[in-house]
Amino acid sequence: MTNFENVINEINDFQTNELKKDEPKDGLIYAPLNYKEHNYGFMIFSEEKYESKIERLKDCQYKNRYYYYEKFKNEGKNIIFVMFNPSSACPNSDDPTIRNCRKLVEDKYGSMEIINIFSERNPDVKSINCDDNSRNLKFIDEFLKNRKGTEVVIAWGYGKEKDYVEKIGEVKKLLKDFTKLKITIKKEALKEIQNYSRHPSPPTWSIFNGFKNAAQLVKY
Repeated sequence: MTNFENVINEINDFQTNELKKDEPKDGLIYAPLNYKEHNYGFMIFSEEKYESKIERLKDCQYKNRYYYYEKFKNEGKNIIFVMFNPSSACPNSDDPTIRNCRKLVEDKYGSMEIINIFSERNPDVKSINCDDNSRNLKFIDEFLKNRKGTEVVIAWGYGKEKDYVEKIGEVKKLLKDFTKLKITIKKEALKEIQNYSRHPSPPTWSIFNGFKNAAQLVKY
């Protein structure tokens, strides 16, 4: 069993003393970010890899990612994103979700950390194994003990709490004393969207929880 107190100590050390290369320890892989001309950071994976390759994970087939850290070029406080599960990001390439997190906070904050309800790396959310999440939950518990006072962005996505009420509820209990934020639509952007004339196809309306939920006819 991984000693997560030691893992947190490693995280704190690598944040102040930059991780230069992959360091396997205690069944985990500590991997520095190698994005071209980008900020310092690192990820923590399990040593376990997928037996059958998932193409979208590219050359990084580690099955679980427990942690992501990125330090921005400006000074400022830290912020934590809590998302659903890791997607395709690798040490040498990020993914669209991480890019959007960065865009949202890099001008205001000095660093961001990402943890997930589930640690399994899979771009197909519906295919992840949700049965045993105990190792990830233990990591989150130990991690949050060292982050009191840090702002947390609840970003696991709309509708997830209905389908994963027990697992998300376990993490929500650990977040009860934190200042929580959410990502929503700016009023200016919502007003602009309301003025669009839209096609009735389902993908067009998915962002609004479906056509029946949000569509109406108004005078053009």
